[in-house]
Amino acid sequence: MPARQMLEILGKMNLRALLNRSCATGCFTLPPALMGDLASGVALQPLPLGTESQEQVLNVVDPADYPTDLIQPLFESLRRHPEFRAAWVLRRPEPTPAGGMHYQIMLLMDPRDEVTVHDFNLVLVSACREPDAVSFGLLHEDDHAYTQALLKQAAPFYTAPDFDRSGR
Repeated sequence: MPARQMLEILGKMNLRALLNRSCATGCFTLPPALMGDLASGVALQPLPLGTESQEQVLNVVDPADYPTDLIQPLFESLRRHPEFRAAWVLRRPEPTPAGGMHYQIMLLMDPRDEVTVHDFNLVLVSACREPDAVSFGLLHEDDHAYTQALLKQAAPFYTAPDFDRSGR
């Protein structure tokens, strides 16, 4: 049976697929919605990077409380792409529909690249155990004052080796 059909069937049955379960680098979980999107090809199309700005209240997460099962695969993805300069994990004040924590990953990327952001989003969706428990946003790479303010409030969980902490 072709993989595309298998993904479509598993997705419609609302089952998750575990990939590389015995692999030393770790297991990769595909949620049902992502399997359906992969089967149709929708998940493989990069989304255009928006330029609209949103203001929202986010809370700083103590590093001891980081969701490590989520952060580790994101860190591995971020370090492979030099465009990612820094990343923070913050928390939205409202809980998820299931009552859990809702995390917001904030990324500083320069230069912006739709395909790389799309790849990051695939890792994010696959690492998330609860649907809608995590989302991400891009900081504007030219807003050095905002980046500096964020650096003063919260330590990033990832920084590029050559990241300038002055926010530039």
